[in-house]
Order: sequence, then C-alpha cells, then structure tokens
Amino acid sequence: MTKLSAGEHTVWMNIMKDLTAHTEKVATAKDISKQREGFVLLSKNIYELAKVSRQDVPVYYQHCPMYNNGKGANWLSKQSAIKIPFMVRK
Repeated sequence: MTKLSAGEHTVWMNIMKDLTAHTEKVATAKDISKQREGFVLLSKNIYELAKVSRQDVPVYYQHCPMYNNGKGANWLSKQSAIKIPFMVRK
C-alpha cells in the first residue's frame, strides 16, 4: 500500500471488496457463463486501477461486441490487435 500513489490508493480502496468478490466468482464458478460474468466485472475493476497507474508496457482496453448477446464487454490486453476471449461454445 505504501508504494501506491494517492490516485492508485484511492481507486484501490474503492475497488478492493469488489475485486475480491469477482476474483472468487471466477475461481469458484464451474459454469463458464458464470466465469465470464465474473471476468467482465473483474476486468472493469482492474481497468479502473490501470487508468491511474503507470505501466512499464502499454495496456490496451479492448471491446468484444459478441459477448452477452451483442451487448459487449471490455477487457485489458498487452496486445493492440483484438483477440476476443469470449468464444461461443455449443
């Protein structure tokens, strides 16, 4: 905590409980759709922290328009080319 900037600390305190809950949801869910729901929320939390943090490498915020019946979702990536993590499995 002492190594965080004031902005990072503020965001961390705001997302800490949700970050823990969403991580647990992803880790414990057996159904992939529930894991995806948790991952979307987890990604949103991490994005809030990444916006105020200095990164050694560029971090891209990408959008997947196919997730959630076309409503879409966002995630973080170290690659600028879009690679959609939400593949439909039937």
